[in-house]
Amino acid sequence: MITSVHLSRPENYLSIYQSGCNFSCRKCHSWYFSKIRDGRWYSTEDVLKAAIAYEKSVTLVEPRQKATALHAYDTCRCCGSCAVDGNRSDLCPAVLDPQAIVLSPQGLGPARNIVAFTGGDIACCPEFYAQCARKIKRKTNLWVLLETNGYGLIPKNLDYLKNAGVDAFWLDIKAFDSEKHKWLTGCDNQHILRLPEEILNRGVCVGY
Repeated sequence: MITSVHLSRPENYLSIYQSGCNFSCRKCHSWYFSKIRDGRWYSTEDVLKAAIAYEKSVTLVEPRQKATALHAYDTCRCCGSCAVDGNRSDLCPAVLDPQAIVLSPQGLGPARNIVAFTGGDIACCPEFYAQCARKIKRKTNLWVLLETNGYGLIPKNLDYLKNAGVDAFWLDIKAFDSEKHKWLTGCDNQHILRLPEEILNRGVCVGY
């Protein structure tokens, strides 16, 4: 179930927000669609159509190793000053031409060649993401990013998603201390803390 699909800021890529989550966080910032069913059912073909349409609006082509949210700051701080009044802010990386800055529901910035699955987390059901990744990689030149709390990324699922074409993972690690993580989310984090190494060992990009 997909809540929304749009060019997000400050990540500057197409974000596909899914409803539902496998955690029970005490302070969930997306509770209104992760804890409450919201949106409409998408098929893998629906996701592919959204990706194909988005690719036509891409204004910044990134290498695969920059297919995470963190790398968006290398090129733009999303203030929109260069496009709106012709002046760059003091914090501007001064990398992009103002023509690369476009308006989206969350503000101004470039459109990077990345499609991300985000929102509520259901990465413990990898089949949908694997099917989407295969279709997106077959029909577009977009990188595929999966944003996740990491709980569902057991070795078997990591291998499965990598082989399907997922290019990067963004780990939303809620806490490094095991007791605090358990109190906050209801889940253990020992496996999650090993994930950056596991992902890198598979030649996949990772951020957290």
